[in-house]
Amino acid sequence: MSSKQQIGLIIIGDEILSGKRVDQHFSNSKKILLSHGMGISWTITLCDDLNVCENFLKFSFTKSKCIVFCFGGIGSTPDDNTRQACANALGKELAVNAEAEKIIREKFSSMNAPITKERLEMGKFPVGSQIIPNPVNQIPGFYIHNHYFLPGFPKMAVPMMKWVLDNEYREFFSDFFEMEYSFYVNSL
Repeated sequence: MSSKQQIGLIIIGDEILSGKRVDQHFSNSKKILLSHGMGISWTITLCDDLNVCENFLKFSFTKSKCIVFCFGGIGSTPDDNTRQACANALGKELAVNAEAEKIIREKFSSMNAPITKERLEMGKFPVGSQIIPNPVNQIPGFYIHNHYFLPGFPKMAVPMMKWVLDNEYREFFSDFFEMEYSFYVNSL
C-alpha cells in the first residue's frame, strides 16, 4: 500500500455472506483508492446482526487514525442496523440529524410522496455525526470519528466515497500507484 493512511472497509449484509448478491464494494473501493495513490489495509464482511456490527465497530473505533468506509445497513428495512450499531459502539444516542431531515423532507415532498416514519429514520444518526451527500437519490450517509457510512448499493456508494476522499483526504492523494505483473514461463 502506498498511502501513509490506513484504510479499512466494513461490508455489511447477509445477502453478501449468503451469496445472494456478489460484493462490489471491495473492487470499487480498490479502483477508487488506487486512482488516488491509496490502498486498502484491511477489509471484513459482517452479517446484519446488531450485536456483531456493534462489537466490530467498537474495535474499529479504537483504531482512531484509520479511515474506515462502512457499506450497507443504513436504509429503512428492518435488518438495517448499522446506524444503531454505530451509536451503541460509541455510547451515543441515535437522533434525527436536522440537515438530513430537511433533505429527506424536500426529496419526498418534491415527489408528492408521504413523509413516513420509516423515511425519516434514514436521517437518524449517532449524535455528533455529519452527513455525506448522496447524488443518486439524495438520502445522505453519515460520518463520525473517521468512519464513513455509505449505502449498500454500489451505484450510490461510489460517488459518495469519492466525495469523502475529495473533501476530507485530498492531502493523502499520490501519483504513485502499484502495478503487478506476472509471467508464464514454459519450461521444456
